[in-house]
Amino acid sequence: MSNENENLNLLVKLIESGIQVDKNLRQPTYYSSVYFDELCIESTCIITDLLTNQRIPYWLSQRIAWYYSNKYFQEIVTDLSMSNQNDDGSKNFTREKLVIYLRNSISSIIKEWLNERSNFNNQNIDNLLFSINRTDKNSKNKTIFYEYGLKNKRRTMEDRTSILENIDVLTNFCSSNSQYEANSKKLSSIFAVYDGHCGSDCVQYVSTHLPFSIMQDFQSSEPNINQIIKKSFSSINEKFKYKAINESLKSGCTACVAIISEEKATENQSLTVAWCGDSQFFLVKNGQIKFLSPIHRPEIESEKIRIESSGGTVSYEMNTWRVNGSLSVSRSFGDVQYQSFGITSEPDVVHFDLDGSEDYFILACDGFWESVNDKLLTKLIYENRNCNNIAEFLVMYAKEHGSTDNISLIFVLLKNSFDELTVVI
Repeated sequence: MSNENENLNLLVKLIESGIQVDKNLRQPTYYSSVYFDELCIESTCIITDLLTNQRIPYWLSQRIAWYYSNKYFQEIVTDLSMSNQNDDGSKNFTREKLVIYLRNSISSIIKEWLNERSNFNNQNIDNLLFSINRTDKNSKNKTIFYEYGLKNKRRTMEDRTSILENIDVLTNFCSSNSQYEANSKKLSSIFAVYDGHCGSDCVQYVSTHLPFSIMQDFQSSEPNINQIIKKSFSSINEKFKYKAINESLKSGCTACVAIISEEKATENQSLTVAWCGDSQFFLVKNGQIKFLSPIHRPEIESEKIRIESSGGTVSYEMNTWRVNGSLSVSRSFGDVQYQSFGITSEPDVVHFDLDGSEDYFILACDGFWESVNDKLLTKLIYENRNCNNIAEFLVMYAKEHGSTDNISLIFVLLKNSFDELTVVI
């Protein structure tokens, strides 16, 4: 419990000293509007970012943010003034006002959470906090993961990552969902990387809402995980499309998502992976490459046929194949100006039953793969398995070997410790 006590002590010290947030600090607001059904998730992600900026660990920040955004949702709605009304009658909040409101509330958010825990000694709150510290690589029965991102030589950072772990704790804490309790499967973790282009509005929106959409759809019925994923990809794309048309947003992004779920009766775990675009998933089993997800680019024959049959063109421009002379991926979120030319957010989906012989998997944007030989990757990881952060090591390795793009990577260990990795010679 030492790590857990340290995290709680950090919270208390921050409150006692007075949490200082620069009220003049300008944070990016991206798209300008947040609709009513987006408000809870937007609040969760904004609060998580604010708390991690106060040196509170990510996993703890996310759980406090989820707790506050759900419990005080109506209060947030009341305190924020409703702004513009759209032509279809739907109302929306100004995202900049939401960011400012939550930034100004950060101290009271933590105090309220600590008071709740102290007053009621609620076991659920303790579970929400201390069920797992996931980055302790010496601990057992925990999903050990690392993530790292680098702007590199690009002017802006348009990559994102998202991590939802120990999801059953989050869902059970804030609501009692009888359907979810009756489901034969439970959702354990969602890991994802996203690569934006032509701006950060789309990648910010998709990375905020896609994992929570999958989580919520999983709760709503006996899960067919393939259908849930495809529904969530389509739904999030349509919601951003509506926002993009109203706000004249031209950006897009790729996504690569890995979902770990578990059969409640047998505790057998499975891994489902979905991707659209050129961010990739890499699975190693028994020390060997088990799977590297194919990319969605316009030079791939099946992708080219779909684009050209929709009226688009595929040509070689500026050292790569492009759609209509510009877009270098054939599937993506957003990119509303290309959607009538065969650009789709529909993902490819693969499924793996985990039997214990799997070593790890990696999710990474194309900035990583452009300079790393996947055939040498298993040996590279095995030889450097004892470094402090394997994700950071791999990202810096890609940079040192020629990558100039944004680089983002998530490494998830599927063993109890690095000592159990299959030997690679």
